[in-house]
Amino acid sequence: MTSKGHILMGKDSAKLFPQKAHTLENRRNIVELEIFESRRHLRQKVHELIQLATTTITSTEEIKRNLALIRKEFDEQLSLQLLRTLIRADSQERHTIVLLLILLNDPQTITALRHISLDEGFSRSIRLSAALVLAGMGETEETNNNVQHIHVHAMGIR
Repeated sequence: MTSKGHILMGKDSAKLFPQKAHTLENRRNIVELEIFESRRHLRQKVHELIQLATTTITSTEEIKRNLALIRKEFDEQLSLQLLRTLIRADSQERHTIVLLLILLNDPQTITALRHISLDEGFSRSIRLSAALVLAGMGETEETNNNVQHIHVHAMGIR
């Protein structure tokens, strides 16, 4: 018997049968490792996207294509990672993240962006960046009031 399991000897071979107590723990470790690797891969993709977007020769369409590919792979995790990066990034990187969030235009980020823009616990530049993303997405109080006002006029009601 070894620390990894029981060894059963047959006529021509030796086989290792893992102990059941360790199997559940090993599965849990594998899942945790897969989650860690997935998050690391997402951070790497976001970093590459930021580098791509800061290149002056990159078109908006190319950035949108890359955003769509990463979004397809990671779904809402991309938006969450961009929000985390917005909060932690330096000012130059933050400008690029603002652009990426505007291009992504994910409605699920609106609540978090509103919270960030109003929370004085964040620095002024972070709050302004969040407000700029909201404005770029057309999600400011002014734009929402104008849309409602336009609909009322279109119906002929004043």
